[in-house]
Amino acid sequence: GLQNALYIVATCYLSAWALNRLNDAVLSRSESRIIKNLRDYAMKGLLGKSSQFYTDHDPGGLVAKAKRFASATEFVIDEFSFRVFRTMLFIIMFSIIISTQFSFIAPYIFGWIVVFTIVTIFFFRFRLKFDLAHSRADSATTKELADILLSLFTLRIFNGVHSAYKGFKDVTSHEERARFTA
Repeated sequence: GLQNALYIVATCYLSAWALNRLNDAVLSRSESRIIKNLRDYAMKGLLGKSSQFYTDHDPGGLVAKAKRFASATEFVIDEFSFRVFRTMLFIIMFSIIISTQFSFIAPYIFGWIVVFTIVTIFFFRFRLKFDLAHSRADSATTKELADILLSLFTLRIFNGVHSAYKGFKDVTSHEERARFTA
């Protein structure tokens, strides 16, 4: 009866609380180490490139990509930990409670969970192309800014500051459009 239902809800709640605390402990212990290792990996990869590579690619853009590489990984870890893991935990606990107390509703709930998951994956894949376009535009903006700042003295000597600024505004306008669509 009611006592059994309260026991199941309390057990699920305490289990979810314990698993959330364990998740937080594992995340705080491992995330900083993972980010450090990714930055070291990016630096090692960049140091192994040829001189021609650095002639062909702007250092500012490379720094931005290396930083974005680590930041994107941190974002994915945080999203998984704070959203996906906790949502899955909630769904599992909710499913246990529903299936033990209201078994006639359980198949409909499980069906809804499957449909929701499929729709979420579809929208994630749809949005991915816009996120990638935004990242490319952000790299172009960082590269353009670094190019201008590195050659500012030369631009001033030959009166090219205005055209460099106009070119930078064009790049940031493109980034704005990419950010808006993302």
